[in-house]
Amino acid sequence: MPESERAPAFKPSIPLKTDEVKDKPAMTLTKEKDIRVETPLYKAVFSNEGAAIKSFKLREYRLTTNPDSQTIELFNQESGVKDFFSVNFDHQNSPGRKNGVYSTNEESINLVAESDHKDLSFKYLGPDGVSIDQTYRFFPKRYDIDLSITFRNNPEYSLECNTKVHLKNLPPG
Repeated sequence: MPESERAPAFKPSIPLKTDEVKDKPAMTLTKEKDIRVETPLYKAVFSNEGAAIKSFKLREYRLTTNPDSQTIELFNQESGVKDFFSVNFDHQNSPGRKNGVYSTNEESINLVAESDHKDLSFKYLGPDGVSIDQTYRFFPKRYDIDLSITFRNNPEYSLECNTKVHLKNLPPG
């Protein structure tokens, strides 16, 4: 891509004072936890570490035509594949955001056919005061999942860079 078409990677609106950034408290959650999401159509497992999807199984589809066959698992982080879905920056000075431990608004979600949609929110506050909120919206009768991402800059340190969202579509193993 020509240099003139590239978005700027980083421009602090106010010069960064590194001592101030080091002293800002980051969220101090250190323990990874799984958040289970179940709908009539699928079962998913999210992790608060990196706001990552760890597993995604379809309830109505099986590996073979045998009704006792295993359900199709579109993704399982245990298989050794990492970053099936990730949201991050293209800037090298975004410490810890990719694998940061997020706080969540739910411990689990269980939707039945009559349920209304339900949101699962992940919130991260970096040591520089920049925060990320990722909210997934699940529907009982739909496979698609809505995602809303909000970045909030610290007034003393504005981060300007490109956001990258990656979804690796791997065939069921």
